[in-house]
Amino acid sequence: MIDIGKTLKEGREKRRLSIDDVADGTLIRPYYIEEIENNHFPYYDGYITAFIRKYATFLGIDPEPLVLAYKELFKEEPLKPPKKRKNFLWLILLIVVVVSISIVMISYRNNIAHLPEQPEAETPEEQLPPEESEPLPGETEEPEEPHYEGVNLVLRADARCWLGVTIDGNYQQLFIQEGETKEFKGKEYIKIRYGNAKHVYVTKNGQQLGVVSENETVTEVEYRP
Repeated sequence: MIDIGKTLKEGREKRRLSIDDVADGTLIRPYYIEEIENNHFPYYDGYITAFIRKYATFLGIDPEPLVLAYKELFKEEPLKPPKKRKNFLWLILLIVVVVSISIVMISYRNNIAHLPEQPEAETPEEQLPPEESEPLPGETEEPEEPHYEGVNLVLRADARCWLGVTIDGNYQQLFIQEGETKEFKGKEYIKIRYGNAKHVYVTKNGQQLGVVSENETVTEVEYRP
């Protein structure tokens, strides 16, 4: 099988180009160029396929054998089903809370039952409690629901995922790690391209939207208020 990283690195050095020279000519970040030359491919990524093709074309090398070799690396790897949410921990916590409250209530009732009865004291008419007044305007007993302006996203991942995020026209690339949570805020829109969409769960303006995609790995989604 073709050594992808060695072939590209030797082609670059043969032309006396540095990694920064390749980055300037292909618009591929130096980080990804080094990862490709070191054959560091922890999982299949459509973006890496495009980078290999673009890198080889820039060096004047036929990209198809290299792209085919990259795909062959993952040909025998079985697809892993998305992890299911572990809700049983919340159930155990709920049971513990209910049992604790029940114990406290039983203990309280037992203590009240053993207290001596006190004679009822007469309340003078002049000391009668005043009638309950109507609540003032603006006062409310129930807390108001949170108000969101624009788009507020909270992402939670159960596996490592590459993100290409555009917020109101500003673009950035980053990774979200397994078990990590990231928050993004935008005024008009937020567009995200997911490199591992089956392992990212989204909450938009306080509403849980669930997993980004149950089938697709690379997915792009635009969120608006």
